[in-house]
Amino acid sequence: MKTSALWPLKHKKMGPCARSSNRIQQLTGFMRWNGIRCCAIILVLAVSCTLLPEDLRQFIRGSDSGITRRTAAVSNTASELVLETDLSFFLGNSNDLEIGYLNPGEFSFSGNGTYSILEFNDVQLNPPAQSKLVVLLDQSGSYEATDMENFRCKALDKFFHDVTPPSDFLLGAFAKDGLLSAPVEFYTNNFSTDAETQIAYLFNLAKRTSRKSVLLDALDQSIDKLATGNGNRNIIALVHGPDNASVISSDMVILKALSNRVKINIVMLGKGEDSIELAKMSAETGGLFSLCPSPYEMITTFNHLYTMLNGATHAYGIKVKFIPAAGSLAPGMESVHTLNVHDTLYDYDFSPMLVYVKIPN
Repeated sequence: MKTSALWPLKHKKMGPCARSSNRIQQLTGFMRWNGIRCCAIILVLAVSCTLLPEDLRQFIRGSDSGITRRTAAVSNTASELVLETDLSFFLGNSNDLEIGYLNPGEFSFSGNGTYSILEFNDVQLNPPAQSKLVVLLDQSGSYEATDMENFRCKALDKFFHDVTPPSDFLLGAFAKDGLLSAPVEFYTNNFSTDAETQIAYLFNLAKRTSRKSVLLDALDQSIDKLATGNGNRNIIALVHGPDNASVISSDMVILKALSNRVKINIVMLGKGEDSIELAKMSAETGGLFSLCPSPYEMITTFNHLYTMLNGATHAYGIKVKFIPAAGSLAPGMESVHTLNVHDTLYDYDFSPMLVYVKIPN
């Protein structure tokens, strides 16, 4: 367990993981002293793998993960681009500890050109403490092929239980040509802080899949839901593939989000090559982007997501110079850069991260 060099070392009230450990110890003691009833308790836990009692379902162990928080072009000439990005790294086996011991030599960018890191700083990000959150779940395809253990619903359920007033949320599921109301079906018309009432609906979505993704159309309608309200306005979209059936374009969605001060945060469970447009929407609206090759990076993202959106968190602020291998840079040009990070202390490679940047017109 990585506990020797964490920044910041937060001392919080007992978290869900610790509560789960205590609860398991209590159950173990109960079974030790109550002979016959031991079997009944084991049976309850065995058949409740999807809907565990609250104190046992709040935390799921994931993989250590990195998340792109912000990207922007700083300056450019025809031959070079200076960009900056904020990146956060989180422990998969902790609900509230961030990784703060990485150094510049462990970061390497790759793309069609050469890179040099100009600045590398520890920064603290302090978003507003209040958010209105529309959370969208991609229902295209099948759970058997994408997420057989249904970690997506479990991770979302944990996230919803993290939300505290004055923040509130609205759950929606999107897909087309299937068992949902296209392009997006919302659980209710009203924002809420009650994570309990929607549990049955959330987990039943595994039986209500559809054929095609309509992410952009779902984002379009979700922005309407956030057109009024106080605090940060955030859409969180858990996606596992490219949009293949929407009517609206990504550029129109970005313009609408910007005009309504809505941030689009994307958690992509899938491959980098399917994620370019998703990284663009996050970067241009000020949202975060998390590329998750497996459900375990996704789990870690959602374990920490509410704090990232509404609390003080650590990030690395990195300024990078990029020189393209060929051609010249011009206003309006877009580029995507792959970042690889190797934790030398524990000899661990984080999953590749994507950094999208657009040169201003």
